[in-house]
Amino acid sequence: MMTTINDRTNSCLPCSAGATRRGPAALGILALVVMLFATTPNDAQAACGFSNNYPVCGASPAGALCEWTDPATGLCGLGYIPVVTSQTPSNYPIVFLFHGALDKVENLAAKDRYLWQAKADAEQFVVIYPQALSGGQVCEVPTWNATHCCGEAFRDNRPDVADITSFVNVVKNSPGIDGARVFATGFSNGAMLVHKLAAEQPSLFTAVAPVAGTTGGNGGNCLDDNGDFTCQAGIFGLCVDPGMDTAVGGTDGTCTQNTSATVLEVNPIGAVPIMMIHGYDDDSVMLAGGLSLGLDRDRCDLGQDEAASLWTVANGSTTPGLIDVPVFNGYVANTYAGGATVIHITATRTDHSWPGASGDPANNSPQGPYSVTATDLIWDYLFGTF
Repeated sequence: MMTTINDRTNSCLPCSAGATRRGPAALGILALVVMLFATTPNDAQAACGFSNNYPVCGASPAGALCEWTDPATGLCGLGYIPVVTSQTPSNYPIVFLFHGALDKVENLAAKDRYLWQAKADAEQFVVIYPQALSGGQVCEVPTWNATHCCGEAFRDNRPDVADITSFVNVVKNSPGIDGARVFATGFSNGAMLVHKLAAEQPSLFTAVAPVAGTTGGNGGNCLDDNGDFTCQAGIFGLCVDPGMDTAVGGTDGTCTQNTSATVLEVNPIGAVPIMMIHGYDDDSVMLAGGLSLGLDRDRCDLGQDEAASLWTVANGSTTPGLIDVPVFNGYVANTYAGGATVIHITATRTDHSWPGASGDPANNSPQGPYSVTATDLIWDYLFGTF
């Protein structure tokens, strides 16, 4: 579900005039993944376009990446089963990590870019990296259909929520998985999807942690005039079509300004514990909201204060309260109590990046890198508390 919010002030109004722990159980997890990911390496490789021939999940050693597909929905991706230790549980928690737009899980997982595999080894949980699909095939530019973003998935209204819900429920009800500890995190467009999943399916995940995402906004201030979907906001907010217009039959190289675009926001139907993390210098999904300066420049986003307000109301946590989340060097934490947990953290030296991970400019800042990563914060102060 989603709702328009034209009747209240929001950060998108300036964008368009009218926009109102346990015993060892290695055999248990092998039985689990054999049931969940019954496919062949070639099937998964064909669907996901992997450059490497990963083993099928269930036939792979612990501590390694494996391929999976879900024939019922067409979803595919990579999984990671942690190395077996004396702390390996009989039933594993599981973390779903949703990539951002333009990304592919092979790039994300093979380098453990967000450090979730290292955390899985230390804390003993399974990580699954779903890959965005379109029409049963990987998008040429992979995106998820979130509330107001992004790309082909949003424009085609692809049923990502229904497909992911189907797959996650299969996982939750399978041997070797602790169905009471199923979590979701995501980056950018993947974070927006996590907001949408939590809002529309509040019982799907035990807790969620979107990073560098938002709860909604305006997905098209610039109207395409010929169907090539290359409109973007140019200098001074003018709508332009950079070079593709004439190639598909257009003549003017411009797009039409949409002055009555509707602002959309997720509409939570239940409470979900949530931690939101955002970079202070993010110019793709602005901390305070507004027109994106990233690749998708015809999009306006709601701000993080609006997202926090939405979830504190949905979770019954309308008054600030004390939750034991230390304020580490470089992070500012706002927490709310009285209902389901809401934690809002700003990474003060980060742009549109995963704080503390590879590519975060804070790692090379004069103040030095963060003492903990966003992954540590999410697991240690939210996911790992269940």
